[in-house]
Amino acid sequence: MANSDACAPLVGAGAGEWRLGHYLPSYLTGPERVDVDVALNINQANSDLAGGLRLQVVWKFRYPTKAIEYFGEEIPTQLPFSIRRTGTECRRWLPMTVEGFYDEQDITWSVTINEKGEVYERLQQYATVNLQHYNNYFPFTTKILAIKLILDGTGRTAHVNLIPRLKKSEGKYCTETGDYKVDSEFGAFLKTTSAASAKNSDSMLGAMMVREQNATGTTGTFTRVYYTLVFPQDWGQPFLKYIVVSCLLMCFVPWLGGSAGLDDTIANGAVIISAIILLLFTLHDDHSSTTRDILTLHLLTCSGMIFTILHGIYDTRTEDCPNYKDSCPSNFLRVVNLVVIVLTLAMVAYAYFKNFMLGKNIREAFKFPSNYHLCNFNELEKVL
Repeated sequence: MANSDACAPLVGAGAGEWRLGHYLPSYLTGPERVDVDVALNINQANSDLAGGLRLQVVWKFRYPTKAIEYFGEEIPTQLPFSIRRTGTECRRWLPMTVEGFYDEQDITWSVTINEKGEVYERLQQYATVNLQHYNNYFPFTTKILAIKLILDGTGRTAHVNLIPRLKKSEGKYCTETGDYKVDSEFGAFLKTTSAASAKNSDSMLGAMMVREQNATGTTGTFTRVYYTLVFPQDWGQPFLKYIVVSCLLMCFVPWLGGSAGLDDTIANGAVIISAIILLLFTLHDDHSSTTRDILTLHLLTCSGMIFTILHGIYDTRTEDCPNYKDSCPSNFLRVVNLVVIVLTLAMVAYAYFKNFMLGKNIREAFKFPSNYHLCNFNELEKVL
């Protein structure tokens, strides 16, 4: 995540302390708290039959030996220490869970502790996750992958700081230069053949946040780490398929009158109305969207114009039409077409703006509201 606006050099900051490249408030830096450095790799991402994504992820945690007691586990007596498990024998020392993951299947789990008491815990697993689809402004859509790492409250995890690992350059954290980039890998989404493709290696948004919990019998200051990817969507094809085609069909309506018989006019009008109805039925989303509203507007407009033609109200005109064999369309119906097309373009422009602002609001929510490197939990939960 690159967010220089949110990470300006700290000037006149309140009481706080630097921890793993993060400037944190005093209530997160007391002697009773321990830090867990978190890194995430997403190695594979394949679509499943239910419409979700089957991910292969690797979690990497680094923390001091004393943190093991906070997790409710026993500290090994002999160092260095290492352990490895596979398949159903996998364990987890860090009592973590991931909101949104289901059908989890652990592949390998390992822990290595060196002579200095530095712990490296690694968990590789398969998990299925559903992308969040925002289709209210279709044909402009947004897909979001939100991975929320939280602690389940086991042991003394209310005193554990989950801190996303930051990128370093020449041994210095990126925050020392006023930047903020989480050290994560998501090569599964950088391939052109991926089920969902990200723009570049800086597309991953990530941050630490705090939730003051006092509900359902749980009380404490719990930290979380959120990772988010916003996937750009190709809107050109659905725009042509639904909006442009429907506009073209509507433009044919004024030409239905003239020398054509009543039966032919009814048949041609029914074909145009049926075509727009079919476009409505082929929409994938079952809720209101800009495209559905536009097609409904076109359907009502076409039905109204055809009704006036059948009743001879605004059929055709013969005056000032020397180049037409019989007659030409009514000027009134032409104006109606023009007004509806302009209204359609206005609705499309509004939908594009709203969808653009949705992506911008998600990125804004990952900016830090103060000098501390903490996102606002409530603001993020509004959009994720």
